[in-house]
Formats: sequence, C-alpha cells, structure tokens
Amino acid sequence: EYNTHEEKETDVNIGAHLLADALQNRFDRALIISADTDLNQAVELARKETKKKLIDIVAPPKRKGRNSAALFEVSVDRIRKSLLPATVKLKAGAEVIVPKEYLPPNK
Repeated sequence: EYNTHEEKETDVNIGAHLLADALQNRFDRALIISADTDLNQAVELARKETKKKLIDIVAPPKRKGRNSAALFEVSVDRIRKSLLPATVKLKAGAEVIVPKEYLPPNK
C-alpha cells in the first residue's frame, strides 16, 4: 500500500474548455503546454471547427519527444522569465503569496 497523487479529468477539462473558448471566440491564438498526447484530438477538433484560430501544442522542457504534434519545446529559462513574483500586492492592500511547493527549484 502506498499513497500517491493521481491527476483525474485534467485533460478532458482542458480539451472541453479549449473547444468552448474557441467556439465562443475568446481567443485568437492558444498554446497548449503539454507533452500528453491525450490533448492532440481536442486540439485538432478545435482547429477544424474554428478554421481561423491558431492553436498549437508546445512541449514542456525536455519532453518534445513524447508528443510529435508539439510545435516546439519551451525552455526552462523561458518559464523562469514568465513567472509572476512570489508575492503580488493587490490594489486593496492584500497580498497574494505563492505557496512554497509551487516555487521553482533553484538553479
């Protein structure tokens, strides 16, 4: 017996929301960051049903080989440069603090 976290329904939710958002014209361009091939069909369907939308799959660092449909692989450096600060101050004075387990590892 062992305890582990198992992700459930995430791919289905991403695919459903991608298609809904595309059909409701909520974006012009979407990048799906995933190495999971389960999302390929949802991306293809959204492209087919919304001919004007640019939708691509982008692989996380060092995972391009897991999904041949990925347009490119995003680098660790690019992800680091895209992170919000660990603490964000809101206009009302409250602070939003990133949980420690969500912080990226040190270089």
